Amino acid sequence: PTTKKMSKASPLVVKFMLMSMGTAAFYGVATLFAPWSLAKDWMYPAAAASSDEGYDAFRFLLSACLLGWANGKYQVARLGPSACVEFCKTNVAPMLIFVWASAKAGAWDTPVWGMFTAAYIYFGYIA
Repeated sequence: PTTKKMSKASPLVVKFMLMSMGTAAFYGVATLFAPWSLAKDWMYPAAAASSDEGYDAFRFLLSACLLGWANGKYQVARLGPSACVEFCKTNVAPMLIFVWASAKAGAWDTPVWGMFTAAYIYFGYIA
């Protein structure tokens, strides 16, 4: 049998995946409990055109999506470095869309999502 040589970043990609999972989980839980006044300014400025009532209906769906995304990252991390690398590759396009939407909304945390996207590119295509 042949063995595939793992890159030096292999253990690091799993740690990155777990950190990314924690971020998605944090946002998912925070979304459930954050009032609209906080969410529109600090968490989701792209949704600022919405209203308190609109956010109340939307936040449960958004929270479920974020927690599901966090779970997917956790499961990928459990599968090991190869699965993490593949996840990073396929997550670049959605992250680019997210960074674009965040920048367009003037979100304060756009650079954070840009750094996450750069890490997905690094671990998916370079490392």
